[in-house]
Amino acid sequence: MIKDRQLYLYILLFFMAAEVILAFSAFGYIVVEPISITFMTIPVLFGAYVLGPLAGAILGCVFGLTSIWKASISAVACADQVFSPFLSGSPAESLVLSLGTRVAFGCLAGCLFRSIREYRPSKACIVAGVLVANLFHSTAVFLCLDLFFPQTHITLAHGLERLASPTGLANYAANILAVLLLDRFLHTDFMSRLSSELRYSNRNIRNRTFYIINLSFIALLLLFFFGLMYHFYGRVGNLLHYYGVVLEDEVRVKLINLGMQLLVVTVSVCIIIEVVFIVFGNYFMRLVFQARRDMMTLLLNKNTFVRHVNASLEDSASSSFLLILDVDNFKRLNDTYGHPNGDRVLISIAHILRTTFEDCGIVGRLGGDEFAVFCEDVTLRDIEDRAAKVCARVTSLVIHGVHGISCSIGVARCVPGEGFSTAYPRADRALYRAKELGKNRYFVGTD
Repeated sequence: MIKDRQLYLYILLFFMAAEVILAFSAFGYIVVEPISITFMTIPVLFGAYVLGPLAGAILGCVFGLTSIWKASISAVACADQVFSPFLSGSPAESLVLSLGTRVAFGCLAGCLFRSIREYRPSKACIVAGVLVANLFHSTAVFLCLDLFFPQTHITLAHGLERLASPTGLANYAANILAVLLLDRFLHTDFMSRLSSELRYSNRNIRNRTFYIINLSFIALLLLFFFGLMYHFYGRVGNLLHYYGVVLEDEVRVKLINLGMQLLVVTVSVCIIIEVVFIVFGNYFMRLVFQARRDMMTLLLNKNTFVRHVNASLEDSASSSFLLILDVDNFKRLNDTYGHPNGDRVLISIAHILRTTFEDCGIVGRLGGDEFAVFCEDVTLRDIEDRAAKVCARVTSLVIHGVHGISCSIGVARCVPGEGFSTAYPRADRALYRAKELGKNRYFVGTD
């Protein structure tokens, strides 16, 4: 069961778009004589299996709404018209047939799959769940046809006979195979790593530019398609006018509705593209984030920090400073209070540094209990005030009973054109001078 809300929404949108594409394309219903197979129920089963009863009910609702739309636009046979509340003559009964049965089907499938995962997560139970859900769906549809629309001459007994036909068996086999393949894919190492990375990305990585670029790309695709549709219908109208063909109003409305179906399918394809872009984009952003950050404190790691400092010193002529912070007596803290509490101390100090210097510099973790800050366009007085503030905030930390936390800071003025390797020894000497003076203080190097 997916618990991350953002990831839940992405997957639900993906399955909803897939349901719409199957409903309004040749992929939803394939005929290979003497067998005809429908794939319309597969997205409902997938959503119910991955996301649970609520998603199954929503996807069942999409299934029912697309059935109503198709039956209302192009239905000719009586057996098709009964699915449309606009053409059947019995709106309430048609809604129960088209919408109610599909929503109940999706909800029941979600409940069955949830119970199977909690109590008997085996392949046999998954097969049984698919069979029960599909049997309920088929029985409910045939029962509604028998009770509400006897003019179709489709009785419950006749419907159950069709379930045992080659077509019925092929549909059941297709649904079972699809859910089993989904189950196998969800349990692969790749999917396990991907879902873990995505959950982390959704919680900790927010890149507004990435989302704006994606949405802009989808908007351009839709605009391009609208242009194609407008051009196509305009050319068809000119062609019919040239040959003197005048369409009846009913035919014209149906053609417009078919165009709307094509538009909805296109929007659904764009939604799938967008979901894939966002999901895998977040995954790759997580990999980039991991390569650049210290994963415990989420500060820049040493390599990334050094690259930033070198690039800034190479191009900048403004006043800049390098600060090195070291936790006082950190080994004693670890030995006394345990390494988990030692990690909490480091995370808290990282937060203090980030909030204190976020408006004027970058913060990194060089390793162990050693942190570094690089600031540009600041005065020495400002740096001293911020360093004193960090020392005071660290001293006031109380973490799970850990007392006596303090830090020492060495400050070195950077020279434009030099590199990190040149500035670091000066800051390091200032740090050790701060420790020699009694720790829990900062010291500004004068060399």
